[in-house]
Amino acid sequence: MCGLPTVRALHRWLAPSEGVFKINTDASVNDSRGCGLGMVIQNWKGEVMVLGSHCLCSNLQVDEAEAAATVFGLTTALEMGFNDIILEFDSLVLEANMVAHGLANYAFVLEGVEQF
Repeated sequence: MCGLPTVRALHRWLAPSEGVFKINTDASVNDSRGCGLGMVIQNWKGEVMVLGSHCLCSNLQVDEAEAAATVFGLTTALEMGFNDIILEFDSLVLEANMVAHGLANYAFVLEGVEQF
């Protein structure tokens, strides 16, 4: 079709290699409330290691908020000692990113990081 590549959506979370941790991040933008950031860190077994949400009281564009969520996820991972990591973001069909998106929305109510 017009020489364009085919893009297929993933319908499930794909585990990283053994010993690697995957970070999923997302952001939510609300013109009147600011930006919510969410992140989930899972191990290669799919076990949730860390959940986090953070509210920024500033009006960012969507791409800026997504970048801020990425920084939030990476910073949290490195501060908690996760060094062998991969990053996945803005993929709403993936379960982990749906969780990250929910946490981004939740950040308007309560923020924090929870390690399991």
